Amino acid sequence: MRRVPGTARAALVLSLTLVLALGASGCGGDDDGDTTAAEDGMTREQASGGGRQASRQNGEGGGSTEPSGEGSAEGFAAQVRISGAAESGSREAAPGVPTSRHGDNSIQLWGSEGSDSDRRAAAEALEGFFNARATGDVALMCAHVSPKLIADLGAQLGGAASQRRPSCPELLRFAVNPNADRSVLRAEARGLTVLSFRDGEEQGFVIYRDRNGEIWAFPMNKDSDGEWKVSLLGPSPIG
Repeated sequence: MRRVPGTARAALVLSLTLVLALGASGCGGDDDGDTTAAEDGMTREQASGGGRQASRQNGEGGGSTEPSGEGSAEGFAAQVRISGAAESGSREAAPGVPTSRHGDNSIQLWGSEGSDSDRRAAAEALEGFFNARATGDVALMCAHVSPKLIADLGAQLGGAASQRRPSCPELLRFAVNPNADRSVLRAEARGLTVLSFRDGEEQGFVIYRDRNGEIWAFPMNKDSDGEWKVSLLGPSPIG
């Protein structure tokens, strides 16, 4: 099995300390001026004022998109679309996904571009996770996170092996910030466009653009049924 790139391993440590707050996705990525876009004319709108503001709107240019179509409890539904520009099987970065000439592109170039069905499945898992996160429904969140994530959380937070193993909802209730601003989380779940799904067999990465034009990656792992699930509680910035 291929090893997860160092960027993702570092993101796991971060998720267990800072990103688990679920309101902390305002961290920015490094931009040394050497970042390029794989698609001509695709630009990243830079966040101003030091944070991602829910009121900012993102222009959705470039490529056709389609809704992944999953709803949510409490009358809220995330908005996740799928770009039609990615080419299944390609080893190159998908259109709209930035790469760095001298930096780490291990996520953008991980494995190869997934199939249309895998890209849709990853988008639906991402959408379901964002729905659950925005509404604070840890039971629903458990349906969209990978067994690997639960095992990692259990190892970090579960205590001695002789103790009863905490359930997934118990682990998530401990891990997430109960005081997270739901309006911010709802705003972060709207206007998302999946640009790429990098498939490396059991390890994958869904790469998406948010409503502010920022690019993010969520690692994913397959569950026992072979379905893709989110394997971190927060994304890593790309570019």
